[in-house]
Amino acid sequence: RLDRAPVVLSPEPGYGKSHLIGRLFQKLHGRAIRVYLRPFEAIDRCWERILDRIVRELVRLDPLNSIHRSDRNHTQLERLAALTIGHLTADLFDRGLIADSELPVRWQAHADDLRSLLRTNPLSLWEGPNAASWIEWIEQPKSFLCLQQGLWDREITFTSVWNPHSWLKLLLAYLSHQDDPDRRRLCVEWMRATSLDPEEASFLGVPRDDIPSGENSPEAANELAKGRIVDFCQLARFARPFLFCFDQTEAFAHDPVRAERFGYVVAELLDQAPNQMLVITANQEPWEKRILPKFEAAYRDRLLYPDFALQLLGLDASQARILLESRLRRTGIDNERAERFLANPWISRFFASTKTRGVRVLLQEAERQWGEQRSVTLASCYEQLLEQMGKDPPAFDADALQWLLREGAHALPGWELDEPYLGRKKHLLLRWKKNGAAIGFGWEAGSNWKRWVSIAREAQEEAKRQEGCQRSVFFRSWNQSLVPNPKWKVAEEIGRSCQGPMRIEGFDETRWKPLAALYELHAKVLEGDLDFPREETLAFVRERLRPWAEELSKGIGEKPPDKPPPPIPVTVTELVKRCLSKEPSPPFPQVELGTAFHKIVEEFLRRLLREDRRPRTPDEYWAVLQEIAQNEMAERKSGGTTEKAQFLESALRAFHGNLRSIAASGKISDWKELFEGTEIPLSAAFANAKGRSVLVAGRLDTLRRHPKEGRQIVDYKLSQPSDSPKDLLQLAIYAELLRRSRNDPLPAGILEYYHPSLTTRTLSESALRTIFAERVGPVLDELEQEGPPPAEPPPFEEATARKLEKFFSAHGYKVRCDGPVKAPQLLRFLLSCPPGVRVEQLIKLSPTLRVYLGLDFEPRIHPVARSVAVDLPNPDPFPIPWHQLYQEMPSSLELPLLLGKTVEGRVLAIDLADPNGPHVLVAGTSGSGKSMLLKCFLATLCRTLAPERLEVVLIDPKMLTFADWKEIPQLRGRGLITAQDQALQSLQETAEEMDRRFGVLADEGLERLQQRLAAGKTDIPYRVIFFDEFADWLLGSRMVKQQFEQIVARIAQKGRAAGIHLILATQRPERKVVDGLIRANLPIHICLRVSSRHDSSIVLGESGAETLFGKGDLLCNLGPGGALVRAQAPFLDSSPSG
Repeated sequence: RLDRAPVVLSPEPGYGKSHLIGRLFQKLHGRAIRVYLRPFEAIDRCWERILDRIVRELVRLDPLNSIHRSDRNHTQLERLAALTIGHLTADLFDRGLIADSELPVRWQAHADDLRSLLRTNPLSLWEGPNAASWIEWIEQPKSFLCLQQGLWDREITFTSVWNPHSWLKLLLAYLSHQDDPDRRRLCVEWMRATSLDPEEASFLGVPRDDIPSGENSPEAANELAKGRIVDFCQLARFARPFLFCFDQTEAFAHDPVRAERFGYVVAELLDQAPNQMLVITANQEPWEKRILPKFEAAYRDRLLYPDFALQLLGLDASQARILLESRLRRTGIDNERAERFLANPWISRFFASTKTRGVRVLLQEAERQWGEQRSVTLASCYEQLLEQMGKDPPAFDADALQWLLREGAHALPGWELDEPYLGRKKHLLLRWKKNGAAIGFGWEAGSNWKRWVSIAREAQEEAKRQEGCQRSVFFRSWNQSLVPNPKWKVAEEIGRSCQGPMRIEGFDETRWKPLAALYELHAKVLEGDLDFPREETLAFVRERLRPWAEELSKGIGEKPPDKPPPPIPVTVTELVKRCLSKEPSPPFPQVELGTAFHKIVEEFLRRLLREDRRPRTPDEYWAVLQEIAQNEMAERKSGGTTEKAQFLESALRAFHGNLRSIAASGKISDWKELFEGTEIPLSAAFANAKGRSVLVAGRLDTLRRHPKEGRQIVDYKLSQPSDSPKDLLQLAIYAELLRRSRNDPLPAGILEYYHPSLTTRTLSESALRTIFAERVGPVLDELEQEGPPPAEPPPFEEATARKLEKFFSAHGYKVRCDGPVKAPQLLRFLLSCPPGVRVEQLIKLSPTLRVYLGLDFEPRIHPVARSVAVDLPNPDPFPIPWHQLYQEMPSSLELPLLLGKTVEGRVLAIDLADPNGPHVLVAGTSGSGKSMLLKCFLATLCRTLAPERLEVVLIDPKMLTFADWKEIPQLRGRGLITAQDQALQSLQETAEEMDRRFGVLADEGLERLQQRLAAGKTDIPYRVIFFDEFADWLLGSRMVKQQFEQIVARIAQKGRAAGIHLILATQRPERKVVDGLIRANLPIHICLRVSSRHDSSIVLGESGAETLFGKGDLLCNLGPGGALVRAQAPFLDSSPSG
């Protein structure tokens, strides 16, 4: 076993990297289980994909079949299983645990021969005439159960099973049922960590706890696959070691998250898997600049790099001649022509600029010089791959499928990719979206009916959700069983789902081959084996994928027939404003008095129209007006504005006198007869010149019936008569609305100006019609948008956006700047970049942009979905109260920590009870908001969980952060821990408490404290340890540092299941403090403002936190492989009791 991985580096493509790996595989033919690994596409399923490659290799024929003569060809898995059982059985002989008399009759007199066979060629025991008696003997409980003793003696432990016998049973079953393909298939599926039906699992005789559950989450399934890989490597000591080769790693260079995950996978394999050798191949430029920098420091230490890297060298001129001479000789070219070709000075010219060249470029130049260079296109390379796959059909590959689905989304116009998208029950991988519709895609290798019925129900639920997937497509390969199985009791339910929103798409080899060839073509371009631009290759791939993608998406996302657009709504007031947009502003009216006048007149007319018809004297009507107006009058007199009260009273007297005159002209004693209504709602639709319908609506003041002059539209004004067209326009619009809505003849219009005496202005129906046609009609024809025109963006934001465009344009990047997205402390502007612009080029301009904008520190420039974000300070920052954000936090979190609100406005909270994030590391310099964030964490926990369900330990060396919290009941009387010896003692007591809890859980048959609390047992609560400024004690005594790290590592590795969680915080994220041990064991990393790029890289694995604004502005990584999230921490302005 090598504890570090060798790296094979090629200066550029074409130096023989693949040839070298081929030679290595050839050399280890029959001496190692050779597993060729290509880049995984799904970081959350990486171990599943690697395990699938391992099992696929193991079920291939064994290279040593020709040496061990047999009636049949064996697989590598058969030989691994036979040697495992054989060695363990031979160990029993060596320890004297089996007497010769206990053996099958055939071997009782030949025990030594049997012992030799068990260690050299045990497969022979499972064949021939004596195989049945051997199988019967080895399967007896008294024989089989003793095999576990050999595992103990060899110190072999399995990580993916509870009972070691499960592995031995499966290996024995695989060997003993050579003629039962269904039983062997189940064994292989179990080794793949695939969930099995209960009925199928019962055939295997494996304990229930060791059968993969159909309800496992993707995270749990991925971890189980990792355990299987480690177990396979344990078993390899009985047969031959594993050789893992990660090739074509250039694909990781295009995705930093996948590159970081790759480093984690390499480190985990080297640390946990014995009996293996791991080799990495890479081209030098992407490896050194875009892959290795994404590895955490601890992961880089697991590589034999750079000191012991295997650096491939090119050929010099003399070596080139030897190679070409050999190639020419093998092709049968006559010697004379070959000598002329080699004597030609082209070779010297070819090496004039450099001493060495790669093999591929040499051979390409030789072809050109020979004059027989073929024209190579993407299409010809694709056809060549198809031809090769016709002879050697490709295996189904889930990583290839996921990549094809990703590119399939880009192949269809209008569709967008949403990845990852797991769905509510996490059955999916990704989805395509278009026009508010979506299609989800998943891959399910198992045949567990419980899992499939769960998938079918989830597909139905997805289709019902507004934001869900209208179709869910799940793929199966040709070597997998039929779904649904007709024998399943849920077959009908799954079938109904398949007739609705769910599709099960089965691949056969013919259908898979052209898709696999596209994946292979792109991989060769990435690696540099084919010299084509990646963008051109992707365009070719997407064009070929389009028919397949159209077939998958048929009927979904298609835009429904265009409906006529809804009418454009506009009020009379808005329409008048549009008509007057180019007119000078009129004098400021007496708005306050006018409102009061309208209010009084409206109420007077309401009473008038509501009461029964009966005559009244003018004085009685005046008394009603006075009664209605008394509150308005008294308010103004008490406020010291007597003049306004007098003005209002005079206007009302003029109004009353006018009505008395009109009534007298027709000898009308009941004034109710003078009115048809007041505040009458009117609306009408107008078709404009642009083909849109405009709906105009408003409320008419009064519609009056004059005894002599007929019907009149009356509009009251508490101002002097004016030439402003506003009053005329309003009257003309109401007249037209009245005509259209009631189909009535157009009435005359009356403008009554009370200032305070009455002046009237009458407009005939023809005048009103002319005003509407000339002034209002053209404005209606131009209306295209609903409602009022959009408000202009604030000048500062608009100016900043234009500044950014101007800045990047001056540096050669024609970007469009949108936004900003507003957050409490920042404004995020989004840059749309033309094709070919690399984000790294824009990021390098951050220092220059700081000077250009006059900022205190460099702005953060970073990629987001389909854009590049520039984060700038918000000139009007605002806080987020903790109490407000707590109300918005999801209630489903068991052990919540409220981090804050993201830039996009989403509440950001984590659950310590989640297996992916049980422990937290927080860093931030003075003034960054670190202490406030820790208090918010503590407040969230104490508010959510009752004291009997939560226990808190507060370690605060500086006695500043938690001084106000030292009396909370969750401390259980401990108070604040401020001394070093007390802290170590508390941590040690926690480790002992953890062990005690595991004992209780084991006695009660439980795995996690969470299960116990859910059952109502609260005598053992969650325990959360807050340790602020832990660095103060780690930078002193080496012994203290060692003790601290050992205890923290132990609690972090095992504490989650026991309900014990760590939150460590420091102002000084130095490498001596936040080393690989702490970072690896605390998966949630939160970084507030720090003083340098270096500090940020230590906490987050990359720079960026040095550009934060302080006061709670943070970046966080919510688990291995996750993208950085920026958020604003809340502000807690109350004491613990508040």
